[in-house]
Amino acid sequence: MSGTSGTAFSLNQFAEINARVTQALPKALADHDPKAVLAALEGRGEVLTRHLHEAFRSLLVDSIPERPKVLGPATEVSVGPLVEAFDPRIFFQTREGLNVWGDLKRMLRSATIEQPTDAMVLKRRALLRSAYDSEIKAELPMDYEVPPWVIAELIEAQREGQDGSLPTDGSVAIFYTPGYSMRVYWHRASRQWMVCVWWHPGSGRLIEDHLVFSHN
Repeated sequence: MSGTSGTAFSLNQFAEINARVTQALPKALADHDPKAVLAALEGRGEVLTRHLHEAFRSLLVDSIPERPKVLGPATEVSVGPLVEAFDPRIFFQTREGLNVWGDLKRMLRSATIEQPTDAMVLKRRALLRSAYDSEIKAELPMDYEVPPWVIAELIEAQREGQDGSLPTDGSVAIFYTPGYSMRVYWHRASRQWMVCVWWHPGSGRLIEDHLVFSHN
C-alpha cells in the first residue's frame, strides 16, 4: 500500500505504525465506555479511515519544523509632519545626490500629489535571514504601506550620507508602497542615494541585514 507520494509502506513499517497506535490507544480511549466505542465503530470503517487520515495529516504538519522568523524586533522612527503638498514625480528624479533608476519614473507618472499631513511613526526591522517579499509581508501587520513623501523626507534628512534612520553602510532600506516596493541605499563611491522599484509580488530574494520600514 502506498501514500500520495507513491512510496509504498513495507510490512515492517506497517507493523511499527500498528505497534505505536496500539500503544497510544489505551490513553486515547480511557474516558470512553468500551461498548459505546465498539458500537460507534460498527459498520463505520470509512468514517474511521477518514478520521485516521486527518489525524495522521495533522501529526505530519506538527512535525514540520517552524521556519525561522524573517524580521527582527522593531524600533520606531518618526517622520514629518508633511508641511506642504508633495509631488513624488518632482522629487524622485535623478539629480546630484540622488539616482533614480529602473521603472520608478514610469510608475510615478500616475502618482497623485500628497497633501500636508501629520507626522508618521514608522517601524524599522532588520531582516534576520534572506527572504522574498512575500515572506516579509507575511510577518508585517496590516496597513504596513508607506507613502512616498515619507521616503523623500528620510532621504532629505540624510542628503549627504550622514548617519540617521536610513542605513549608509551598503545595506538596503525596503519600503512597501501601494502597488510596488522601493529600495533605497547610499552609494559611497558616488556619494548619492540610489532609489529603485520592484513590483509586488514579483521580486528577487532580499539578503539578511537589510532594513524593512513599515507604517506599523
